Amino acid sequence: MLSITAKKLARQPESDMSLLTYPRPGLEDAAKLLGLETSIMPSDWSVPEGTLEKVDRLRSLADKTDKLTVVADGRGITLSPLYSVCLNRYLDMVERILILES
Repeated sequence: MLSITAKKLARQPESDMSLLTYPRPGLEDAAKLLGLETSIMPSDWSVPEGTLEKVDRLRSLADKTDKLTVVADGRGITLSPLYSVCLNRYLDMVERILILES
């Protein structure tokens, strides 16, 4: 859902990022399951004013997701190692689109 939120942001830079509510339960549940409840805070879900700050917020969530993936992998829960790479490349593209449009 982070990539879908990024896509909407590229199309509508003034977006309130309401799609960000969709990955929240899954990420918070995963963090709790892995004993990392404090790694994702309520402030992680606040929506910044600026367009590029919104991309930064998505990057921050992507980094937190990546850290959860590393811990899960260490516990034998295999997740795609390419998720973070692909999402960050996608966020790079979205950021370039937003810079060009501003």
